[in-house]
Amino acid sequence: GTLSLKEMGTIFLDDIYMAYTRNGFSLFSPVLAVIPAATTFCEDYNSGFLKFILGREKKKHYIRETFLCSTISGGLTIFLPCLLADVFLLANGKLNIKENMIQGYSTVFDETVYADIQYVWGGIGLAMLLLVLAFLFGALWSDIGLLVSAVVPNKYAALSIPFAIYFVVHLF
Repeated sequence: GTLSLKEMGTIFLDDIYMAYTRNGFSLFSPVLAVIPAATTFCEDYNSGFLKFILGREKKKHYIRETFLCSTISGGLTIFLPCLLADVFLLANGKLNIKENMIQGYSTVFDETVYADIQYVWGGIGLAMLLLVLAFLFGALWSDIGLLVSAVVPNKYAALSIPFAIYFVVHLF
């Protein structure tokens, strides 16, 4: 007979790992995180609109708001696709509990720092932690892009320099 996705699926944490390591999203995600805030700052600066903004509010307030918006938008840019993928994989996979484990089967997280928490709530605890880390990843790279755009107010530099930094770090 035919098998459903749930019957064919493995432990959903393994599916999450495979989905994140075998696609291009993780490689280009810093660029996605940078787009909302860094390019907006470049446009405000290069168009002269920033002078009108700073004429109405204090510089510290503008910096704080811009940094906060950059952090939130960059974090959500990475968090939301990961959340959608995780929900799909959880709905079509099996929980990480002993009943679903095959004799002698080990998960991809067994020899990592996540080994102790991979069984919390059937793996959902680790999935939630990975989502928090995805948000922080997006927030960090968005803020790096904002920093680059403040130093070099060119939207192409603001998009490419964080990607170049990430790619070099990724190679190492």
